[in-house]
Amino acid sequence: MTTRFLLLAVVLACGVDVKAQSTQQIPLNMTVNGSHYEMQPTISVPSYLAATQKKKKWTKTNASGVADAAVSAEGTIWIVGENGSIWFSKDSGANWTKTEAEGFSRVSAGTDTTVFAVGANETLWKYDGNRWTQTKASGMGDVAISQTGTVWAAGKNGTIWFSNNGGASFTKTDANGFSSIAVATNSQVWAVGTNETLWKYDGNIWEQTKASGMNDVAVGIDGQIWVAGKNGTIWFSEDKGASFTKTDASGFGRVTVGMDNTVWGVGNNGTLWKYQ
Repeated sequence: MTTRFLLLAVVLACGVDVKAQSTQQIPLNMTVNGSHYEMQPTISVPSYLAATQKKKKWTKTNASGVADAAVSAEGTIWIVGENGSIWFSKDSGANWTKTEAEGFSRVSAGTDTTVFAVGANETLWKYDGNRWTQTKASGMGDVAISQTGTVWAAGKNGTIWFSNNGGASFTKTDANGFSSIAVATNSQVWAVGTNETLWKYDGNIWEQTKASGMNDVAVGIDGQIWVAGKNGTIWFSEDKGASFTKTDASGFGRVTVGMDNTVWGVGNNGTLWKYQ
């Protein structure tokens, strides 16, 4: 009886769809010290087990003229328009609201009241839910926010910086030659080099992965690494960058991941897509 309940618990925990009610009795046979023993019945196993998995696909949203995208902890989608404006959507891209912002190129969202954006003039700005405020940082090319609130920035000169005080001041890391940056839930930093290589930073050293031909990088809450290739393809890694799997996507320039692990891609033609 205990074994039967244990098996059922494992089946339910693994999300397996049990469609049959009949069971099959399986005898257990064993030999101990030369003597043979048969115990029947002891375990009942479902005769039919079926597991189903929904195949993910890319779906185009109604947004156009998009240059960059980010997803906040609340699930709000933030985008930078090709004209430098910043918009947000609270319904997965069905409707959009424009903020009073112009002249931006990149955006990253921690929460809806902690949004950072890089200006086309390489300045760094912060949005608190009501207004945009310029920080003292300059010469910036990209920005990312960790779940703990640390702000990471890639300078136009390829340097990597971080701030633990909301962007009031920044500390430079021992890194050069980077263009795009992302932060994992464990605060591990991922960055794309100006030579299109992919690197990870554990807080002490930068380590190059085998990936090449990269343009942008993002990290999901499940630890998956997502990258957009220079050739417009989208790839993901489930083993911390040791290997990558290609999705059926082409023509993309940017990629970002939400807290629900929904992946969003920005097309080179300014369209916005979601993968789920």
